[in-house]
Amino acid sequence: MTHSDNLFPVPPDTVSIQPRRLAAPLAQRVLQAFERASPVVRQRMLSQLVVVAFQSASPAVRRHLLERLVRPLGLLSLAAVAGGIFAKIRLRGHWQDMQVQFDDVQNVRASDLGALVDHVQQVSVEAVAGVAQVIAASPWMTGSAVAAVLVTVLMRQASLHPSERGDD
Repeated sequence: MTHSDNLFPVPPDTVSIQPRRLAAPLAQRVLQAFERASPVVRQRMLSQLVVVAFQSASPAVRRHLLERLVRPLGLLSLAAVAGGIFAKIRLRGHWQDMQVQFDDVQNVRASDLGALVDHVQQVSVEAVAGVAQVIAASPWMTGSAVAAVLVTVLMRQASLHPSERGDD
């Protein structure tokens, strides 16, 4: 269920997890690894968890996740991430009332989203924590082991002292 050199689950479209009991030990191992990791590794793990949750989410949830992550960033900041794909998305709508289109969701690659989450973690811890709210509010995500791990990691990350998170 995992790559031998990676603690993260294989993207859901490449494997079918049947028994739920397999998810609990894996989730526990990911949480333990997260707690033992350095702040830099925690940030990378968090980015990867968001990417995997995004990949397993419905298009509507993906749209809300992108809106939550893009909203706190300025245009120059967005232009510097993932070849400017998120700046283009932001420029299509009204600045105050940005809405990501379903076509935009289709064009976002995992590497683009990972770069966005890495950048957002440096700018707005609250925006990354807001990802937990989007996932928790989605009935489509409630049964997902990845979503459960991500929400738990985000809650623990939010409760850490700033020096433990890697914030300065």
